[in-house]
Amino acid sequence: AFLTWLQTTKRRWLVILDDVTDPQDLARWWPISHVGTGWALATSRRSDEVLFAAGRRRVDIDVYSPPEAVAYMRERFGDSARGDLLGEELPTLVKTLGYLPLALSHAAAFMISQRMSTRTYLDLFRTEGQRLEQLMPGNPEDLTSSSATITITLLLTFAAAPIDSAEGKRLREAAAFAAVLDPNGHPTALWTTESADKYFSSDPKDSVPVDHSHHLMLLERFGLVTIDGDAEPQTARMHALTARAIREHFELEAIAMATQAAADAIANLWSELDDPTGNTVALLRSNVSVITRHEASTGYALWREPERAIGIFRRAIQSWVTAGQYAEAIQHARRMITQAEHLFASEHSAMVVARIELVDALRAAGRLTDAVALAEDVVSGLSDDIDVTIALEAKNGLVVAWRQVGRGAEATALGEEVVAGRRARLGRRNSHTLASQNNLAVAYWSMGRVKEAIKLHQYVLKARKKKLGVDHADTLESRNNLAVALWQDGRTADAMRLGQEVFEARARILGPSHPRTLESQQNLASYLLDAG
Repeated sequence: AFLTWLQTTKRRWLVILDDVTDPQDLARWWPISHVGTGWALATSRRSDEVLFAAGRRRVDIDVYSPPEAVAYMRERFGDSARGDLLGEELPTLVKTLGYLPLALSHAAAFMISQRMSTRTYLDLFRTEGQRLEQLMPGNPEDLTSSSATITITLLLTFAAAPIDSAEGKRLREAAAFAAVLDPNGHPTALWTTESADKYFSSDPKDSVPVDHSHHLMLLERFGLVTIDGDAEPQTARMHALTARAIREHFELEAIAMATQAAADAIANLWSELDDPTGNTVALLRSNVSVITRHEASTGYALWREPERAIGIFRRAIQSWVTAGQYAEAIQHARRMITQAEHLFASEHSAMVVARIELVDALRAAGRLTDAVALAEDVVSGLSDDIDVTIALEAKNGLVVAWRQVGRGAEATALGEEVVAGRRARLGRRNSHTLASQNNLAVAYWSMGRVKEAIKLHQYVLKARKKKLGVDHADTLESRNNLAVALWQDGRTADAMRLGQEVFEARARILGPSHPRTLESQQNLASYLLDAG
């Protein structure tokens, strides 16, 4: 909807797509103005020809010029009242660092924190480069590349805090934690979650507790992260090249442990949030996307405990659906399936759950034929030893898909089976039982059994209000569905009143252009038209 609006609006606009890593993303997200009022800018380290198709113009951004590099260093040291550390070797140092802004930033932070002169740092850099050449024999040009330069400046930073020291341990733990998160930013609140506390905890034998906020501040002191205190939420960022160098040069197990801790911290923070559409949730989704994208390179760290991987994937996928971002939900459901396929047999519960998520995402996106085909395949392939709750969830997805394509009789029969099974196993007021009862009620009114539908909708709505609150997405779904059933029963005035409440609540919570809000608006229009 946003891209469509950009095509015709006469308002001036600028859209920036920062750090494009997949050239195919431009095909989906590149905005176009048909009236000449908009501009788009993308930044990328890629040079694929497809990036410059469709009339896009390439502008190469170079490193600092020699005078700019010298001026940058003088400004950094002057701001820290450490200008005395800059000697006559400064021009040689910035040239050695390739005039790279990120390498200069690493070097400046290190020199200031260690009160080190340019001559001493230059000697250390050369020595570390020679050591790296011995460890990584091969093409000499590899060690003069920008990536190698950044790696060396990074390794010098870690050398300032020996690995066997308390500060060295904290610095490496913190660096690994930040390196697996989104370089575009993560909420600083992740560092104070229960899972982060466990990851950063000091030795149990140490009676002195550690202030875990020190870890993030330590990274900032060494120039490895920047913290945006004015953002909402407060955000920390580690440059993508810094993060990559850390992931490639730390031991695999250290990165795997950091990945697990970061995923758990995201789950901790997510569980504390009330707003399903706020900035923090959007930031958490982007961080789940980054963490799960790196799974193969971490030895599938999240999947060592399948419940962890399933939990973080599902929360993010369902959040994308709630936000109306169906393409992202489908993409990550497919990623979940791909990773599960690499590790488990097709009948494994992790595979079944991953495919259930894809069914729900396809259905939400309106791809009903695909959703029905996949849901039928999932249900028909359920093994006898699959967990009953997972089997019932798969069948519940098929109930919804069948009902949406007009197969109401089949949806009703299977829906009654699911409701009975969930009531027996989970209880009448369990959230999953309530969801299946809601779906059964919709199937009832699709078959003309409106009185039964109203009675069941009223029961589910009352239970959801008590359990979740009046403005929860599930409660709003029940209110919307009850309004439709009342309208079908000829109670148009009651449907109008309830429909207006749902529309206003969804517009306030989700925004006026969200698919659920538009659904409520369309329903309300039908009630008003019927009322004359």
